Amino acid sequence: MSSNKGLYRFNQMMFPRHLLRLIGSSSAFFLLLSGASLHAATLPPGFTEGLVATGLTNATAMSFSPDGRLFVCQQAGALRVISNGTLLPTPFTTVATSATGERGLLGVTFDPNFASNRFVYVYYTAATPATHNRVSRFTASIADPNVAEPGSEVAILDLDDLSGATNHNGGAIHFGPDGKLYVAVGENANPANAQTVGNRLGKLLRVNADGTIPADNPLTFPGIAGSPTGANRAIWAVGLRNPYTFAFQPGTGRMFINDVGASTWEEINDGIVASNYGWSICEGACTPPNGNFRDPLFQYDHVIGATGGCAIVGGAFYNPPVNQFPASYVGKYFFGDLCSGWIRVMDPSNNTASDFASAIATPVDVQIGPEGSLYYLIRGGTGQVWKVSSTTPATPTPTPTSTPTPTKTPTPSATSTTTPATPTPPPTATPTVTPTPTPVVTPTPSATPAPAAQALNLSTRLRVQTGDNVGIAGFIITGTAPKHLLLRALGPTLFVEFDSDRLADPVLELHRPSAATITNDNWRDDPVQEAAILATGLQPNNNLESAIDVTLNPGTYTAVIRGRNNTGGRGVVEIYDLSQAVLAKLANISTRAFVSTGEDIVIAGFILGGQTGNDRIVVRGIGPSLTALGVTNALANPTLELRDSNGALLIANNDWQDNLGQAAELTAAGLAPTNTLESGIAATLPPGQYTVLLAGLNNGTGVGLVEVYDRGRP
Repeated sequence: MSSNKGLYRFNQMMFPRHLLRLIGSSSAFFLLLSGASLHAATLPPGFTEGLVATGLTNATAMSFSPDGRLFVCQQAGALRVISNGTLLPTPFTTVATSATGERGLLGVTFDPNFASNRFVYVYYTAATPATHNRVSRFTASIADPNVAEPGSEVAILDLDDLSGATNHNGGAIHFGPDGKLYVAVGENANPANAQTVGNRLGKLLRVNADGTIPADNPLTFPGIAGSPTGANRAIWAVGLRNPYTFAFQPGTGRMFINDVGASTWEEINDGIVASNYGWSICEGACTPPNGNFRDPLFQYDHVIGATGGCAIVGGAFYNPPVNQFPASYVGKYFFGDLCSGWIRVMDPSNNTASDFASAIATPVDVQIGPEGSLYYLIRGGTGQVWKVSSTTPATPTPTPTSTPTPTKTPTPSATSTTTPATPTPPPTATPTVTPTPTPVVTPTPSATPAPAAQALNLSTRLRVQTGDNVGIAGFIITGTAPKHLLLRALGPTLFVEFDSDRLADPVLELHRPSAATITNDNWRDDPVQEAAILATGLQPNNNLESAIDVTLNPGTYTAVIRGRNNTGGRGVVEIYDLSQAVLAKLANISTRAFVSTGEDIVIAGFILGGQTGNDRIVVRGIGPSLTALGVTNALANPTLELRDSNGALLIANNDWQDNLGQAAELTAAGLAPTNTLESGIAATLPPGQYTVLLAGLNNGTGVGLVEVYDRGRP
């Protein structure tokens, strides 16, 4: 067993030796593990907590399934399920594992297509044929999704054999926004492992869902000679000690990696492909600086107390589908410390951290629930899950999310598509092709239903070209009151898969009737706008991205996204409703763009929330009728797919009259397309995140229009 301070242990000696000396006796140590965990945490004013479940012996990690259940790993091998606030007596599965030291069942995640394939992935220490860490896939039973199908385990990734050291195993696993599985692996208490591409220890790995290795994984890493070969081609980043937890930010795809330190620093690192994080040459930021190594975004020392500790745990961005916390928390990153027993919150805009919760005995994981509450997992005592909620939540604020990458489209190659050209003024566009929705008169029900959810966010991912093929998004505000909105144009922070194909420097324009056009290049250009954007908590993560904070009267508007100096690439245009309570709503977005194939179809995303009732949505895919409006090369035969937050297909449509029921609803809403080859979908949906895919039939290409209408309560 290593003599280093700050070792992250999961057995009864999991505290570092310097803390054990402070405790002074084994009886005091066990008192800290058992009794103290029953005490409520100290929370900020306006927050409360409640016990969700207890009886989770030696818990190590937890994760929410796409359908809202909470799965909890127990070190000895049982994967437990909490459903509707109840810990089920039968584990989902129990793996045969070596659970000495920091080994055991350490991580769980869910396939992006879980709704259709029911795949659950776990990371654990296998004892045969030699002791090593493994990622396995299980399939949930059709008859009872709370247990795995017998015999369904498939080992998709067997890692390097372990030495006699039982610590530094990592264990976190998550699917990224690119649909790939990311796996955090410790260096097995051998620091030299972190600075070689000859094994997969001390690394962050990236594999396909079946365990095969993506062809676009990096071939070189700064400061390390040679290239990984064979199984080591799974390496995505190097130089890590014990990355026990990491997290992706919903929407932006940004990754933070928590690396447990040795004797000096705990780290939060920016997860960027082909990075070397410096262990064991540096712990914390390198002194003097070393150009080969990526320093942490944030680090804290090993002084046990309010801001120091011994082992960083948890890690979750506050970007839920519906914001239950005050809006100031949106986009922030929660993390905890095992020894000091606190949870703090980091602001990624300036990489500073502030206090959130304390007096928590042995927290080991932190997650954000789908309803917007914060959950933390206690390892000590009986093992518990606690839920922290705001007692005075603000009006729900949408998650800053670009639309999910659909799983049916291939991963693009990292090739630049930016083409400098003679600057051409962008078109001053108005959404004349988007009719204002006609109100539908419905009879008053005998019982008042729950208020309908409404569109909190509308966004479109598209390929931004030049001339008439820049991105043009028309939107409609209905009602009687002014509406506070945030518009964003993103490019540099899109998913890492896009690489140089991202729009490098987006420019955003807001065209208003009878008023001057508002233009923004970089969101921090105007100090007044910068302050207003920061106050929303939805500021872009790259200074080259664009945003406009504005209050608009009901009416029709157009947002244009283009590349600075007539460059091109994939971008996202987004509209956030920041004042859902006023008597107005964001009723429509209609985005015109060039529809290509593969990753370059047009993808519209929307978030419904704010209330608990269902909302009526109409989606249209327009192509042929654009020709009459002067659009050349219109998409000849558009197709639509509506998918949920897991990427599962809900409704598909080619020609809008194919389904007589759907056609009748589109006609009744006054939104029937004028060409029989165009597409339409009418759907009643609960609150949540959704994606619409606009493509051409048989890989057809051309200029198309995707429209999303919020029709209100069904």
